[in-house]
Amino acid sequence: LVFAVVATTGLILGAVYTDAGTIINVLNKPVRHVAVIFSGQGTIRGNHWHPEDDQYLYVVFGSMVSHSRPANDPSFLIHSMPVHAGQLLHSPPGVTHAYKFEMESMCIALTIDSREPSRFAEHTIREEILPP
Repeated sequence: LVFAVVATTGLILGAVYTDAGTIINVLNKPVRHVAVIFSGQGTIRGNHWHPEDDQYLYVVFGSMVSHSRPANDPSFLIHSMPVHAGQLLHSPPGVTHAYKFEMESMCIALTIDSREPSRFAEHTIREEILPP
């Protein structure tokens, strides 16, 4: 598999339950960029890869189908899998990824590298694997 769902139970790296509520520990790694992404039903996002960066996508609510394959290698079949609320998806460097959202969704994208707009062409390379 090119992508791996880190957890499928809805609990990522465990959770802490108290009378005050629940804390879900999503990722235990240094992170330099966090983005909150809202997507409507039928939206396609991604169609790119990162040469050196790990990207994690935590689905807060909603669901999507993730599509991936090694970058710039159409000889590989595209791997597709559903991702639901409470799951964390990891996209390692050199893997083209695209997502089709099945319903209104909210995700949190966490990356190890920073994402300054002036460096966009360095850290995000366009490659369409899921047509609009």
